[in-house]
Amino acid sequence: MTLRDALETMLQAGFRQVKDRHSRFPRDIDEVLLEASWDLNDYTPNPQTGEIRQNHEHPCNHFVCS
Repeated sequence: MTLRDALETMLQAGFRQVKDRHSRFPRDIDEVLLEASWDLNDYTPNPQTGEIRQNHEHPCNHFVCS
C-alpha cells in the first residue's frame, strides 16, 4: 500500500500525528496526506504499535504515529 493509504489506515485507527525518522517533531497526519500521495513506495501500517514500515530490503524511512 502507498504511504497515503497507510496514513489513512492509521487515521481510521485513531492516530492523529506522524513523525518520520528524519524529523524532530510530529506533524498532523491530515497535513501530510497530500505530500504522502507523492510517495509510491510500498508500506505496511501496524495500528497496534503505531508504526509504518517501508517494505524494502534497505528501507530509507520509518514512521511512528501517535
